[in-house]
Amino acid sequence: MKLGFRGKIYLGFFSLLLIQGLVIFFWVSHVVKESMLEELKNRGISIGISLSARMVEPILGMDFLRMKVLVDETVQLGDDIFYTFVLDEEENPLIHTFKQGFPVALKTANTVLNNQKGSIQLLDIGGQLIYDYAIPVILNDNRLGTLRLGLFRTRAEKAVNKIIIYVVVTIIVAILIAGFVGTLLLNPVTKSIKKLHESSEQALMGNLDVRTAPLLKRTCWETMQCHQKECPAYKNYHHRCWYLVGTLCPDCVEGEYAKKIDSCQQCEVYKRCSGDEIQTLAESFDVMTLSLKDNLSDLKSAESILNEQKDLLQMILDAIPDFISLQDHEGRYVSVNRAFCEMLDKNKEDIVGRVNDDLFSGNQVEQYNREDKRILETGIPLVKENRVPGPKSPKEYPLLKKIECLDPKAQNGCMW
Repeated sequence: MKLGFRGKIYLGFFSLLLIQGLVIFFWVSHVVKESMLEELKNRGISIGISLSARMVEPILGMDFLRMKVLVDETVQLGDDIFYTFVLDEEENPLIHTFKQGFPVALKTANTVLNNQKGSIQLLDIGGQLIYDYAIPVILNDNRLGTLRLGLFRTRAEKAVNKIIIYVVVTIIVAILIAGFVGTLLLNPVTKSIKKLHESSEQALMGNLDVRTAPLLKRTCWETMQCHQKECPAYKNYHHRCWYLVGTLCPDCVEGEYAKKIDSCQQCEVYKRCSGDEIQTLAESFDVMTLSLKDNLSDLKSAESILNEQKDLLQMILDAIPDFISLQDHEGRYVSVNRAFCEMLDKNKEDIVGRVNDDLFSGNQVEQYNREDKRILETGIPLVKENRVPGPKSPKEYPLLKKIECLDPKAQNGCMW
């Protein structure tokens, strides 16, 4: 089963929202992650530089108590700080914050040269990712030692993941809200299109009294304070005045829609009452069915008149005692009078639509066909005496006249 118009709109709408949400999600995730990690790096460098400057005096005086206080205070600045320790100029540990002994492998895990401000290494210690910062402790270009600082990257990533979750929830809520609002906006459109489809099917089945457009909420006679009851737009709640012919508005151009629409667009009624594209389509459809209904009524009246004239003409022809027939350019009999039928002793229904070969026999068929062909080719009438065999005995008719007839479609025929 194919997806309907309503389903296609909803599918396209929510697909766009979903794609937009995914793009925002990946973009925000990338930006937040990069920003958080960069902020973590900058924070570690800032703490390390500050702490290395404060370590100069305790290292010179070998004040281990003061150094211990400084490293302990640093670790307590945040739960993302894993360790802090100080190495002397020979890379021997002076003080550290490890409770279970100093891990010797950390000494050479990250080194910094004298001419560097610092060095950052990403270390994996037991499933934990650590940013290790090595900052030289320098006094007057003399290196006193090295400060080492470790910050958890894993905890920063957890913070990033938490932010991403908030972003995802926000995007989902935004999509749901947008979908709800979109549904409210799309429902009238899809209902109008469905109504238009149903009305078109009704029109195809012959019901031209269908009404697709909604009733007018603001009318032209109320807007213009007009009370001309003889105007075709007055009290007409189904059709806009610019679609109707013969309106009595003094500013309205006479004629049909195509002639008056340009002037109507400048009218106050049009500016206030014209709807959107869907409503305009529905109103145009209603006017089209109204016009078709009027045209069909005119055609039925014309058909009735033509049938009356046809019956009258046939009555006149039947009253004439002469034999009268009309053939088309292919030689088929189109119309005959009563005398012609009596001559052949056949009903009219048995003659109309037939050719000479069906009605006559012998040499008469060849003679009549030859005469008809010559008349159609030359246009010269044929006048002669003729003998026509009747049903019981031959009858002689003193005069036969065949002439060419021209119909409006330029298809020649002949009458005799």
